[in-house]
Amino acid sequence: MQVEEDESDREPVRQFCRELHTLKGASATVGLSELAAYLHELESGLETMFGDESAAADADQLFAAVDQVRTLIESLQPEAVVSPVEPESTIDPSAAPTRPTRDFSSSHDDASIRIRASKLDRLMDMLAELVVLRNRQESDVTDFDELNEELSRCSARVGVANDRSLSEQANSESNLIDALKLGQSSAVLGEVSKDIAAVSQGLRDLQKPIAQNNASISRFIRDFRLELMQLRRVPVSGMFTRLQRAVRDAAKTEKKKVRVQVVGENVGLEQEIQERLFESLLHVVRNSVSHGIEFEKDRVKAGKDAVGIVQLEATSNAQLLVIEVRDDGGGIDYEAVRNRATEKGLIVAGQEISQDQLGKLIFHPGFSTRETASTVSGRGVGMDIVATTIDQLKGRIEVDSERGLGTTVRIMIPLKSGIEHVMVFRSGEQLFALPMQAVSSAKRSETANGLSVAKLFGEENLSCSESGEVLNIRRSNIHRSANNSNLAIRVDELVGPEEVVVRKLPNLLRQHPLFNGITLSGSGKKVLLLDAEQFAAHCENAEADQTERAKPIDSDSDQKRVLVVDDSLTARRALSKVLKTFGFHVTEAGDGAKAVAILRKQEFDLVMTDLDMPRMGGMELLADIQSGGYCEAPKVVVSSRNENTFREQASEVGADEYITKPISKSSIEQLLIELELLETVKGKSR
Repeated sequence: MQVEEDESDREPVRQFCRELHTLKGASATVGLSELAAYLHELESGLETMFGDESAAADADQLFAAVDQVRTLIESLQPEAVVSPVEPESTIDPSAAPTRPTRDFSSSHDDASIRIRASKLDRLMDMLAELVVLRNRQESDVTDFDELNEELSRCSARVGVANDRSLSEQANSESNLIDALKLGQSSAVLGEVSKDIAAVSQGLRDLQKPIAQNNASISRFIRDFRLELMQLRRVPVSGMFTRLQRAVRDAAKTEKKKVRVQVVGENVGLEQEIQERLFESLLHVVRNSVSHGIEFEKDRVKAGKDAVGIVQLEATSNAQLLVIEVRDDGGGIDYEAVRNRATEKGLIVAGQEISQDQLGKLIFHPGFSTRETASTVSGRGVGMDIVATTIDQLKGRIEVDSERGLGTTVRIMIPLKSGIEHVMVFRSGEQLFALPMQAVSSAKRSETANGLSVAKLFGEENLSCSESGEVLNIRRSNIHRSANNSNLAIRVDELVGPEEVVVRKLPNLLRQHPLFNGITLSGSGKKVLLLDAEQFAAHCENAEADQTERAKPIDSDSDQKRVLVVDDSLTARRALSKVLKTFGFHVTEAGDGAKAVAILRKQEFDLVMTDLDMPRMGGMELLADIQSGGYCEAPKVVVSSRNENTFREQASEVGADEYITKPISKSSIEQLLIELELLETVKGKSR
């Protein structure tokens, strides 16, 4: 239906083909070879039909394909799904997946029941409310302690005043009546002092069991939370078993001998995430067999065992799940990747590019080093699906490969929990928090060397004392770098560790890359929860750029320069991040007036501006540039206003393009291509 709405938009067609590719792999996995063969032919036909980017897509052809696939699936007989597939003689019987034996005997003590996931969510919400109440009670206990100390000081002051009064009475020459009055007053003060001391001691005795009860409640909450998390998670062994079958079928198709090894199959993961991950892992393991594992004769010639190995390994902690797909094949041919990337125009011939950057190109849509497509791989679709899915899960992918020894694809998925242990700190007037797993130490430093949190968020005007609190956090690239030292960041105040309830971010911050939740501190103040991996990477980039910022930019450099003008820090940083991934050097301005000052001193290849800004808005900025003639670069309006009136006004004052928020990486890429600004930096965009 999206194709019918806009026949020139190719993305719905590409998405259709991606879904078709996944359905083909899933069909082969469950033994529906005829359906898989039909889907392969259908995929080839659609590829030919819609291969011409200039041709209009025919939605009727797509609807016919959908109807045909549905008809085939509905006509399947039950035995077709469960009938065994006889292995060919070229397949080593040891390569067949082995299913773990299960003891189905049950006892009344270990009976199982079904429970809706919504019920578990409700229990977690109730537990979260308990955490909030516990935090408030701990805050009350702290206030209680402060009042108790104040009472103790009051008692001491009364005692001192009474002693002074008695001393004055002894040294005075007052008459008998005055002496009696002073004596009575001193006696009363003495009794009041003792009463205050007794009340203070009573409060102290009352406070101790309350604090102990809070500690017991905290232990109960921790144990309860762990039990709830275990209820939601099921072992990944079932998913790994399905992947073993996929490896076996891919090896049979490719006529290779492959054995599967499984490590960490008892690691627990939510069923919903497993279903989403399976699709990605399916493409990864099929790629390992097709691109990684060599044919038997080639392995023997290289001195390897005739049977290749694909290993699935899962590890996890409270915050992160890591799944590695490792093969002992020939590794990635980086030279072939470079040549194909040059052919497709992704990099410029002769351009210097690291192996890590080359490895990321395999996730580019339509990228494959195969000349012809097989039923297993070769279309460049599968790894694109992997990258898209992992990005949606806010995960990361790393690829390690050594020629002749094999390849490891490492997928890291953050595990979310409604309740987390965090380190809370203050910068300016705002409270932030980091998961405790990301914090190595926190201390007060006389010199306070390190990156300023205020400056990391672009608040250059915030005052930060040179002597203050320092938070040492772990680096994000722990898997790929030998530099395992900590990153020191400077904060205004270390509030301390807390157990908090994580809530969703408001809409304004939901797309911010550095934040993944919001919570309340024990004192009731809003706390922004930082994404540990993204924040550490942001700090690493800032650390690396510290010396570069002082260097003048080489005017002869091929790096394009962009001025981003927006009064919203979040929107400004989001757009800047996308532009930097394409290799642009980005300068930011908070309003039109600041942009004018920058444009009169520096030259840029592109100006992107919002409309509604203080001091000088986008329309005024464009009109000033048009009248002054001090900027010849293309000018693009990036605004949430989508009315034709604003588009026409922007065009009248010199805007070359007009795009609406929220922006996406694909829309920015298309814009840069249309403006002919991406050619010299396209290789850096991946």
